[in-house]
Amino acid sequence: MENSNPLKYFKNNSFDNKLFQEDQNEALREIFGAEIKGNFLIKVLSNVKNQININSYYPTSSSMKYSIMQNLIVAEFDICKHIIGIHKSNTMFLLEDEINQKIKNDIYCNDLVKQVVDHVKLNRYGSYLFRQNYIISGDRFLYFQIPYKLFVMNNKIKEMLDKNRHIENWNILHKICDMGLSALILMENNLLNETYPSCRGIIELFLTYLIIDIDGYVADEYYKFANMEMIKSQCGQDYSKEFLDLYKNRINQVEDKKTGYLHYGWVDSINNYHKIVYKNPYNIKGVAKYLKNKKEYGFLNFDNLILDYDRCSAFSHANTIQAKYKLIPYFEISRILSVVIPCIYNQLCEKLSIDKKIEEINIIESFNDDFNLFIEQYNNRKTENFENYYKKYKNV
Repeated sequence: MENSNPLKYFKNNSFDNKLFQEDQNEALREIFGAEIKGNFLIKVLSNVKNQININSYYPTSSSMKYSIMQNLIVAEFDICKHIIGIHKSNTMFLLEDEINQKIKNDIYCNDLVKQVVDHVKLNRYGSYLFRQNYIISGDRFLYFQIPYKLFVMNNKIKEMLDKNRHIENWNILHKICDMGLSALILMENNLLNETYPSCRGIIELFLTYLIIDIDGYVADEYYKFANMEMIKSQCGQDYSKEFLDLYKNRINQVEDKKTGYLHYGWVDSINNYHKIVYKNPYNIKGVAKYLKNKKEYGFLNFDNLILDYDRCSAFSHANTIQAKYKLIPYFEISRILSVVIPCIYNQLCEKLSIDKKIEEINIIESFNDDFNLFIEQYNNRKTENFENYYKKYKNV
């Protein structure tokens, strides 16, 4: 097929679309045959194409300049990656017989089509701008529901921030957004172990942002310490006299690590902080303990975030070299980003009075539905399930 003559699709000066579609479908079966049954793939693809005008989401042009600039991708190829990613995510720990039953179930097929249609509608934020890579070996994580929709929300956050540079704490939010994008791109390219340092930084900045968002009066002190840290770490200078004077007069004299105080000395300006945090006040765990006592964020599990932070630190410091199964860091990283990105997205939409829907899709509601399945799978993670998962896909 690779050596077929494209002129065969032209007969009597007209294009034979039926023959072209047959050859295209056969090629898609070959490309993705290791991961999904070919007939099922083509059936879902056909139903998706019947429900949307794919040209609206995958624009074509006769202009060579436009084509080169946009690096256009084949719509059917991208949609198939959506189908496979969502299907693999839906059936992650199911046995082969159970998957075959689902494939034969019209209800499941219709649900899968709806999921894929929503993903394609979100294409502008989650796929078209960034997902231009050729097929790579291993799981296509970005097309799993959770990371894909995190990608969508993160890019929407970036768009909102770029249009609203006046918003309070813009610098912190923009840095969180950049780190989120970095983590998701690393995940997309199966560099999951390398994603932990970004997630570690995201947790630190996220907790810092939450405090400043509640206690806005501490912002100036935070930025003062951030500037001193920047001069110390990036300019190679020693501790400044200003910093040493602050350190000498710090509230908690038991803590004697200058590095910790450089990172978190700004907490001394928070009312009642040291009445709540007696131990480790100048590190991330002290910040988390303080936030646990703030009713504004009672819906967040700060204990889990600190456990995740410690896990990220182990990878960041090379104490943990490699996860045996890529699904393990997939779960851990997705869980971290699932706390941070939706929270920031929700807040920004409310502060800017922007509709939370994206392309008419209630992204938070849709994400929460996917997250319920994700947590069910996360709680069912064990060696047997991991082994069965990887046995199902011979190219993984």
